[in-house]
Amino acid sequence: MELSTSKLGKHTTAFVLFKSNNCKEFEAFVGAAPEIVDFYRTSGEYNYLLKVVTETSETLETFLETCNIFGFSSTHVVLSTRFEDRSLIASMMDLYKSN
Repeated sequence: MELSTSKLGKHTTAFVLFKSNNCKEFEAFVGAAPEIVDFYRTSGEYNYLLKVVTETSETLETFLETCNIFGFSSTHVVLSTRFEDRSLIASMMDLYKSN
């Protein structure tokens, strides 16, 4: 079953790279933030990668402003989606069929 974010009134999706010096507090904040649909701990310059879904670019901006107390971010707004949530099982089945 696929959920349509636009049918839920969520028209803006962004990926946010986040660098925090207070990871414990930031993770607690993220756990309570309904805007965040995926949350990854990463290596490199940034500690985290977030997938954020909001109603508009204005609500995305408001959300990002609330994050500022935990560190700084680099935001990448999604313009369009070519595919999403590709099933690994389907990919494995294709691989199996080709062998």
